[in-house]
Amino acid sequence: MIRHAQADDVPGIAAAMGAAFENDPVASGFWRKPTGGREYIAGWYELVAKEHYLDMGVVYVAEEDGEIAGCAMWSPPGAWRFSTRAELRASRYALPRLGFRVPIASVAMRRIEREHPEHRHWYLSELGVRPQSQGRGLGSQLMFEILELCDRKRVPAYLESSTERSKALYERHGFETSKVINMPRGGPPLWLMWRDRK
Repeated sequence: MIRHAQADDVPGIAAAMGAAFENDPVASGFWRKPTGGREYIAGWYELVAKEHYLDMGVVYVAEEDGEIAGCAMWSPPGAWRFSTRAELRASRYALPRLGFRVPIASVAMRRIEREHPEHRHWYLSELGVRPQSQGRGLGSQLMFEILELCDRKRVPAYLESSTERSKALYERHGFETSKVINMPRGGPPLWLMWRDRK
């Protein structure tokens, strides 16, 4: 079942996204630690859900057997930037956990922000499905309502993809790669993808 997220869904969102991105080449490169980065990644998604997306965006969750299996976090046109308060809280969370990777992460985030389109668009900032629930169409279902709105209102959409698998999913839904950038110091690629108005 796909539904709009509520505030009390945040712990479930964090757990699902932590599992979804634990082995993601970009996310795990930032958040890795000796025992694995799932805890740090989950904490990051808990923060951004509470501090930005539930108030300023649109958040959908996929449920399976009463548990949150996946999540999509969208920003409507003109609202993709974090508020000053959200930026401050994100920095307070990230800095002690990134450790020596702070300079790399800072360069990467500036590079990503610099490439963000100026044109009016919906922004799919985050889409993740826990590993045991992948391959069942939940990613497509989590995108459906906003992409249908984009088609109806003739508004483009934008996202960044960090894996070939997710890139293929987005291509099936009309996104095309506009540019590929690499994370600093020989890091993995990130595909910048644009879906034009229909």
